Amino acid sequence: MNIQDLRKEKIAILGLSTEGIASGEFLARQKIPFTVLEKKELPQLGKAKDYLSQWKAEYRLGKNHLDKLADFTLVLRSPGIPLFLPQIRAACSQGVKISSQTKLFLKLCPSPAIGITGTKGKGTTAILTRNILKEEGKKVFLGGNIGKPPLDFLEKLDRATWVILELSSFQLEDFEQSPHIAVVLGLAPDHLAPESPDAPNFHKDEETYYKIKEKMVAFQKQDDVAILNFDDDKVKTFATKTQAQVYYFSQSQKVTGAYISQNKEIILNVGGIRKVIGKTKDLVLPGKHNWWNVCAAVAAGGLAGCSKESIQKAVFSFQGYEHRLELVAEIEGVKYYNDSAATNPEPCVAALKSFEGHLILIAGGSNKGQMYDKLGEAIVQSQVKTVYLIGEMAAKIAAAVRDQSSKLNPPTGGQNSKSKTSSIILAGYPTMEKIVRDCSKLAQKSDIVLLSPACASFDMFINYKDRGHQFKKAVLDLKRERGKKLQTGSI
Repeated sequence: MNIQDLRKEKIAILGLSTEGIASGEFLARQKIPFTVLEKKELPQLGKAKDYLSQWKAEYRLGKNHLDKLADFTLVLRSPGIPLFLPQIRAACSQGVKISSQTKLFLKLCPSPAIGITGTKGKGTTAILTRNILKEEGKKVFLGGNIGKPPLDFLEKLDRATWVILELSSFQLEDFEQSPHIAVVLGLAPDHLAPESPDAPNFHKDEETYYKIKEKMVAFQKQDDVAILNFDDDKVKTFATKTQAQVYYFSQSQKVTGAYISQNKEIILNVGGIRKVIGKTKDLVLPGKHNWWNVCAAVAAGGLAGCSKESIQKAVFSFQGYEHRLELVAEIEGVKYYNDSAATNPEPCVAALKSFEGHLILIAGGSNKGQMYDKLGEAIVQSQVKTVYLIGEMAAKIAAAVRDQSSKLNPPTGGQNSKSKTSSIILAGYPTMEKIVRDCSKLAQKSDIVLLSPACASFDMFINYKDRGHQFKKAVLDLKRERGKKLQTGSI
């Protein structure tokens, strides 16, 4: 497809979200007419309604906005709008092409793309891969769930430019084209229950979720590259789903790609050449779980033609990014970490293993259909001394902690006890300011206060970013307040 092909379509943009706005801006720049379909009425759109007048676009708003989709030949949907809606299914059966910004971008993109997906770690891996390519002097753009919407920079691309896309399952589910280099991290069940009636982004079962992730590699050609997590049995099977050249990354095995050696060195092994990038102990990025992300980025960088020196500089200067084990501040010897992007149990478990010393864990939020047994076990086996639970799933997490504690700590105690018992606070739905202040009162010098919710955020916050930003603000406000008291001698 090219721009001229696009001009022949009768186009609708379904959903005036970030992606919908980016699609509208792109089409407006190309002077291609389109219609906006949005379930919100005009007064509910807020600032987004300004785009309608700016574009001079036709629009259909309100509860009947999905009626008559057959009026269009191409519908660009936002990823939060499910493909299983009856109106969308009916439109497909009538020959309407249902697409998305990411799908359209890949059809029009002249540059080689590196796509990165997985349940967690996508953002960390994408940014680190971007940094490696930039260190090599390559021109690179970052888009998808992080960075800019990819249609925002499409006109700036050429064959010498690289594009890195961080891709969620909702962006992958209607894929018909895979990126040149596809990176698949670890997978765990996710988005298996409605997060909110207003954001029905969920999959009906695990099998559907995994099948969607397979699309990352399913449409690759023989000259493409798949980089797979060798330590994840589900991801490893993706090697049979692609025509691409397959490479791996691992913390446990010597593989063609990148791996951690027995003496904890990061090894790049491509083209029959083994290069030692450096030791894991020299990484600034905290947490053993991030070794997979580092290896994935190292393999992607190496296969994109980056030198050992560029990889080393990028890897050993990388500190992570916002909402992923982000150190916010240290106040009177207590460190406060923002891990708000941990929206399911697995990254929370990984976060608990990233620290030494006593922890006060802030967890809880809205339902994503998750089980919390493994999180409960990790909590009672870790150095968590207090679990401060908030939101809709607080009681369920508390029950998992108590259940695992009783299994690991028999009533007789003594030598049969396998763990300590964490105290549990069911805090309800407090403000983030109260959460931080309550935890600061519980913390002693050298403790860590960790926001790692293991849940979605929609019961109390706009999204995980809003939750993280509110946590950071509350922590920094507390730091300023404590600093003023110290200056006046009142503490």
